[in-house]
Amino acid sequence: MSMYMPPALMEYFAPMGDLPTPTQLDRSPECRRGPELTPIADALELCKDNPVPPLPEGTPVWVNADTRRALKKSIHDSQVKQEIDRGTEEYKNRPQDSPEYSSDAFKTLFVGRLPYSLNEAGLSGHFEKFGRIRFCRIVRCKRTGKSRGYGFIEFSSSSDLTRAFREGDSMHIRANIEGYYEPGETPSPDRTCVVDVERGRTVANWLPRRLGKGLGSTRRGAAAVNQKHPGRDGPPETRASDRSAPVVREHSRDRYRHDRADRGGYRGDRHRR
Repeated sequence: MSMYMPPALMEYFAPMGDLPTPTQLDRSPECRRGPELTPIADALELCKDNPVPPLPEGTPVWVNADTRRALKKSIHDSQVKQEIDRGTEEYKNRPQDSPEYSSDAFKTLFVGRLPYSLNEAGLSGHFEKFGRIRFCRIVRCKRTGKSRGYGFIEFSSSSDLTRAFREGDSMHIRANIEGYYEPGETPSPDRTCVVDVERGRTVANWLPRRLGKGLGSTRRGAAAVNQKHPGRDGPPETRASDRSAPVVREHSRDRYRHDRADRGGYRGDRHRR
């Protein structure tokens, strides 16, 4: 086939001679000697005789991210524990005859998740339909005077408290009604409240949520585990479906036939007589 190629193309296929001998730049793996492990016993003896001086105060020390995160968490947990211990001691030694408390704890209702602009008149206006109210108070911050979003209502009778406890849960609270918020303030959005009995003076060893105890599941952790529905017993649609669910009674045909057999079985011949 080379006879058909032109001479200019045949030059590319001409032999080029022998390849030059390569120069060895490194040792072969068989002759190479790598790093060796040396004992440190002699060095330890030198350290005992000549100890390393401590670092000057204020010298920055490098730590990795995991160690820094664990150190920060331990400091935060220690501070939180100290605050909880101090708050628990103050809560247990609080005065029981303060004018801020209702006179009868067993007739007092706790109301939470209130609009922050709601005042005492608005709170009593929503719950006066359950009975005569003797005492009403919204808890406010002592430093700023702003509402904390919960309050207490004392009824004149235990029956009124029971009715408010059963029917007042998940009740719609409006704060944009005139007289239900302080003049000059912007009304807060409407909210759905949650009610409960007062447990601070009726349950032994009770501690609120700010001290690590309490009830509720709106702040358990991540958004996936926190409660999103109002009320204390579950979503409204769940409670409604449970009350409206039909009662299913199962009847056994075998038992029905057995009872008919005991009464004499088929009696069609009696009508033909």
